[in-house]
Amino acid sequence: MKIRTMAFLFCAFFFSVSVSAQTLNFSQKVNPLIQTYTPHAQVGIVLLDPKTNQILFQKNAHQLFTPASNVKLFTASAALLGLGLNYRYETILGYQQNQLKHHVLNGNVYLYFSGDPSLEIKDLDKLIYSLKKNGVEKIQGNIILDDSYFSKPDHPLGISFEDLNWYYAAPITSIIVNENKITAFLHPSKKIGNPVSVELGEGMAYLHLSSHIKTVSCSDAEHHCSLLLEINDKNQINLNGCWPMEGTYSEVDFAVKNPFLFASAVISESLQKNKIIFKGKFLKGIMPTVSKKINHYSKPLPDLIQTMLKRSDNLYAEAMTKTLGKKYFNHGTIQEGVNAIEMILSKEWGIQFGKNSSIKLFDGEGTRYDLVSPYALANLLQHIYQNKKLYPIILNSLPHSHVDDDSTFTHFLSFKLLPANVYAKTGTFNDTSALSGYIKTKKRQWLIFSIMVNHEGHSLKSARDLQTKLGETFAVL
Repeated sequence: MKIRTMAFLFCAFFFSVSVSAQTLNFSQKVNPLIQTYTPHAQVGIVLLDPKTNQILFQKNAHQLFTPASNVKLFTASAALLGLGLNYRYETILGYQQNQLKHHVLNGNVYLYFSGDPSLEIKDLDKLIYSLKKNGVEKIQGNIILDDSYFSKPDHPLGISFEDLNWYYAAPITSIIVNENKITAFLHPSKKIGNPVSVELGEGMAYLHLSSHIKTVSCSDAEHHCSLLLEINDKNQINLNGCWPMEGTYSEVDFAVKNPFLFASAVISESLQKNKIIFKGKFLKGIMPTVSKKINHYSKPLPDLIQTMLKRSDNLYAEAMTKTLGKKYFNHGTIQEGVNAIEMILSKEWGIQFGKNSSIKLFDGEGTRYDLVSPYALANLLQHIYQNKKLYPIILNSLPHSHVDDDSTFTHFLSFKLLPANVYAKTGTFNDTSALSGYIKTKKRQWLIFSIMVNHEGHSLKSARDLQTKLGETFAVL
């Protein structure tokens, strides 16, 4: 027994010395990199061995940082734990069967929306087609859209006012069609001063667009003018300002300001296409108990998690947050959703939230209001790693270096330079770059890391170059 005890103490001492030596070695490498790339920024780093839960390196590990979209890791974990791997969103078209006589429905048609972030125009079209296949050729009543599942506000508190017209800040309501997003393609003229032509993309046919954009030089577009976008509650879009004479065209995505009107326009066109006569009105209301239901189900939750993390989709994140709020507190708001996220992760994994913790969440997507320490994120990733069901789902949902060039790594300037086998969530603001996830080293060992750079006033490329160099340093272990 004494020999075993001595052996154990010797191993523990040896491991402690090894970790300390490695930490010192890291410091000699990391600190010069920080001074080279981000000397004036706030930098936080944690490198953790998930098998031993030992911190191999840390710098400002317990300080609070703006994590941006790294917050989505909390949302994804809580959604999988709290809603279940088999959860699907449901959209229902319903009516009273006894009101259908001789292909005429002498009553209302109801559409119940559950906040499915993946619902597309084609899905609504299939529901209307099914209505026709069930014998409905004329609707004498109204069409009632039930958007009661989620509650206001439609945006998180930390969203910037100037973002509200753009796709990444689309309203999170129960009615979500095509992510409440519409697309246009801007074609600059080959001559400066001439108008920019606008090609209508997906969803734009259901809105009214007015455009007066002028083609300018790249220098003017950068320093003297910009694209001016206005969208009102009637989904009328007004484009003004300028656009640079660079490339053949640019894709721009706008937010749908009024999802109810957008969905109504989509359904109206589908009715015409399926030759269903409808002279009534589109109204908001509650779906009663109906005798005939036609259902559309989303893909299972893990598929939606993959979309949310790889694309860093804010609408998916907040829809899941509101869904958690509705399930656990019967109130589909972002605030109650955050309460549910904290309750689930605290109960399942013992993660601490609140005044004295290093996690301050206000939403599920990652706005300026949220604050998280690098260690808190590494700790979350450690819990994910230990969960046999969640780990493969999260790992395969994270952007993968050298593989997922259609994920957020596309916009990560050093994507091609990152080491292979980096699976990580990005997070970006104009002065913030966060990168947290897993890396498989050359010795085929998995490590957890979180690298946060805040207040980088010079260039985000510098922050991303630092993260890339750190990744190279971690990969050789």
